[in-house]
Amino acid sequence: MTRSNPSKPIKAMTADEMVAYTKALFLGFTGDTHTPLDKFAEDAVFIDVTRPVNKTFKGKKAIGEFLMDYAGMSGWELEILAEAYDAKKNRVGFEWIWRSVHDKGPYDGIQPRGIKTAVRGSTWITVNDEGLIQEEIDIWNREHLVQQLCAE
Repeated sequence: MTRSNPSKPIKAMTADEMVAYTKALFLGFTGDTHTPLDKFAEDAVFIDVTRPVNKTFKGKKAIGEFLMDYAGMSGWELEILAEAYDAKKNRVGFEWIWRSVHDKGPYDGIQPRGIKTAVRGSTWITVNDEGLIQEEIDIWNREHLVQQLCAE
């Protein structure tokens, strides 16, 4: 099973298969290559509710530009704490802890100092018929990340 070619049609997947497929997509956001635009549909929507303004990014180009905000972080790890399937909206949700090191470039104007970070949040992902992310909604405490990066 690959991102763009699931082993069977998305609509024919059981809830467990859908969760497993979507989890594989989501865990692709780990390591040091964390601008995985190949996972998104051309007209995908990414919603980051933590942003004070411009919370919705529409299309691959806008999503890619948004994800570059996190290019200063390396060693991405995602620990999945819980997962759920929402049959009404055909989407999969994850509660997670994201760990990384701020050592490559600035984040929100904060210069890298090798700070290790850990942030808890949740994500809901809707996958289209081609097996690509059609919509992603991230809910996490952005201020918690900033506090860690600014700690003495």
